[in-house]
Amino acid sequence: YFGGYATHFQGPSKTCVKIPESLPSDRTAPLLCAGVTVFAPLKRFVKEGQSVGIIGIGGLGHLAVKYAKALGCRVTAYTSKVAEKKDELTKLGADEVRSSIDLDELKANAGSHHFIINCLSTNNNPLMNAYIDLTRRDGRFCQVGAPANGEELNINLRKLIGGQINLFGSMIGSVKDTEEMLEFSAKHNILPDCEIFEWEEWNTAFEKCAKGSAKYRCVVNCENYAKKIGK
Repeated sequence: YFGGYATHFQGPSKTCVKIPESLPSDRTAPLLCAGVTVFAPLKRFVKEGQSVGIIGIGGLGHLAVKYAKALGCRVTAYTSKVAEKKDELTKLGADEVRSSIDLDELKANAGSHHFIINCLSTNNNPLMNAYIDLTRRDGRFCQVGAPANGEELNINLRKLIGGQINLFGSMIGSVKDTEEMLEFSAKHNILPDCEIFEWEEWNTAFEKCAKGSAKYRCVVNCENYAKKIGK
């Protein structure tokens, strides 16, 4: 159903969810996509006290850090910019910050986590296999970063078999997942870090997204524009 770039939306009631009053509209919008994408598999599979590794700290990953911490997990954030982001990610809730591109460091931390959620898409076979190796025996590896069409990887299946690792993907979530995510977000005061733009600043917002410089989500305020034109 259309409505993503509009001041109003009309659709079947079964697709709609109630937004808790404590959540502001502008910063709640990304929760309905990025938020539920990472919340649903975390809530479904992780347990309090478990070790969770989150690979790729962008729009998805920074929310995954917040949710995993609120679920009572020990959180390790994997990023390509450790020196630049360490303090910031610690404030978001990460207990440790490690490199997502240093193969030696990744190999040294093999078997560290009960649950991995990978927010990156990579066709780098050595890196992807090193990411999977971070998973403990009987652990789960969840892929949420979507690859480009036709992108393929060679995965070492012997490591999956020998480690009894569950490898699976997850995409957004159900209406029930979304409702639960919103209630959890309101209870724990979890919101995405966003840059807010006015209607006239669409091009600026798109340019930031295209360059990958958004921190961490760009939101265009359609509500102000609607009021301005009397809608």
